Amino acid sequence: MNSSRLCLTAVTAALAVTTLFGCSEPTVEPSVRADAEVRLPEPPEFQEKPPARRYPDGAYSVLTLMEAADRNIGKEVTVRGLVADTVLCTGGQDSEPRQKAQQGRAEKRALEKQEEACHPPSHLYLADDVNDEGSRLLIVGWSPNKVRGVRRGQELTFRGTFGRVSEGGVFIRQAGLLSVAP
Repeated sequence: MNSSRLCLTAVTAALAVTTLFGCSEPTVEPSVRADAEVRLPEPPEFQEKPPARRYPDGAYSVLTLMEAADRNIGKEVTVRGLVADTVLCTGGQDSEPRQKAQQGRAEKRALEKQEEACHPPSHLYLADDVNDEGSRLLIVGWSPNKVRGVRRGQELTFRGTFGRVSEGGVFIRQAGLLSVAP
């Protein structure tokens, strides 16, 4: 019994010491400089002109068309934008129109089959701002020779069917794509 009383006294003494000396106020005061001056840089100027939502001729901007994707699935639409990127068929199957004109009918058919077999087919991306990689519209179905003839930054207008899967299922894009006539 004596040992339990001794333990209880020791615990009580420890709690009393902790309570008296453990929670004292800090003795160091924070320094405040009265002569301190805060210098922040000037705020940036954002003077970018946002793209038109719809052009006077009724064409959509790329971003507007993509924002209204659900309403336009399966519909024929017109969109205008800048060429952000072109992807040409690899493997050399694309050919110049001159070469096709000089070949016989059978050779033309063989060349067309080669172009169909090209994977992925030539295509391009359209954007309101060529540097914005997030809002690009995939344009599919255009002939390889036409794709080859465009340059980055060139403004183009396309009319085609808006969807998420291209004819034949070669391209699938959740953000949407435009299938155009060759």
